[in-house]
Amino acid sequence: MQRQRPEDAPAPLDDLVARLLRGLARHATDPLQRARMAWPRACGPQLARHTTLIAFVDGTLQVGAYGPHWREACFQHRRELLSRLRRAVPGLQRLELRTLPQRPAAPRTPAPPPPPADPRTEDVDHAGLRGALDALLAATPQSRP
Repeated sequence: MQRQRPEDAPAPLDDLVARLLRGLARHATDPLQRARMAWPRACGPQLARHTTLIAFVDGTLQVGAYGPHWREACFQHRRELLSRLRRAVPGLQRLELRTLPQRPAAPRTPAPPPPPADPRTEDVDHAGLRGALDALLAATPQSRP
């Protein structure tokens, strides 16, 4: 049995977002826009992250998948996806699946700057060795400058 929420308690954020998206989808007239709003719910978050909706042309929704394995996942679930999307996108007749190049990897965040070097290791050129020596010197109480 599901717990009843007190009347004055705030609604969970995911419930509010779902209600908001359903309301927006009802008022959207562009089929591609409606499909984009319904896509994450129809396919799930993992597949949604690895796909993009390209266009809606003559009843066909063009779906791009980033890599052949994600296209295959869409292909395996195409009937379920089509069934779920048809509720939100009137006139949807079929899905056209395309393989897109892999997305470029997100840029790596730069490494944090190294801690200040011990003056006794400034002349060590190898950064890894200098870092190890600095750590050893910092951990040895009698050798602190």
